[in-house]
Amino acid sequence: MSRFLHQPLAGAPYEPYGGPPGRLDVADLVTTANSSSIAAGLCIAEGGPLVYRVDYDAVVIALDHDLVWEDASGPQKLTPGDIVWLPNGAQNSYWSTATSHFFYTTWPVNWAQIVGWQAGRDVKDLANQGGPKGSFAGIGVHRAADAVFHPFAADGGGITLAPVLGPDDGVSMAAGLIALESAATTLTLQWDAALVALDDNLRLEVDGIGTTVAAGGLLWLPEGTTATLGSSGKACVGYVFAPVDWAARIGWRPGIDRS
Repeated sequence: MSRFLHQPLAGAPYEPYGGPPGRLDVADLVTTANSSSIAAGLCIAEGGPLVYRVDYDAVVIALDHDLVWEDASGPQKLTPGDIVWLPNGAQNSYWSTATSHFFYTTWPVNWAQIVGWQAGRDVKDLANQGGPKGSFAGIGVHRAADAVFHPFAADGGGITLAPVLGPDDGVSMAAGLIALESAATTLTLQWDAALVALDDNLRLEVDGIGTTVAAGGLLWLPEGTTATLGSSGKACVGYVFAPVDWAARIGWRPGIDRS
């Protein structure tokens, strides 16, 4: 199993997934080939609405200002770092006012098999799907602006972490935001981690190999990876971890411990 994956937003291997109306292209990057828990990737959306039922759990993190996602209270215009929780069976309804990019993860990892999609071989006709589209109940839109950050272990500088989805929420994946300010931390992960950079100052080192991650860049670090996460200034990262009880595994409690 690969110990490290970095996919910049530009040049990701997108394949057509669905439309019309609108267009959805998917770069399915973390799959059954390199994960046994969560899938992860990057998407491009134009127009819409793109409407379909999700037959898996999903977390979406917006990467720009042009994406609109529906929940039970109506359309929600997203901003970078906003996190959307989609439970299995939810109605997925979203559209883009321009060309939007977003990061996604799913549980379980084999979402493409579940929906019968083969990259490069078929495109979903979302306008003519038969059967019910699902419910908006249970969808959660979590604003980056409302995130509450707590101190986390760092080698100089400062790292804070804002859990958004965790064990108390009855979800399959933990998700949230990490903020760094000229700081670094080294961990041997006891969980699988999919990350997405929200600006250009992120640094990652694995096995002595360092890389700078630009905004929109996806990182995949499977359980057992020893990684140093740092920044050259202010940086923010969206994360999805599995299993959901990752914090308990290292004894970190928001607002109480620094790990």
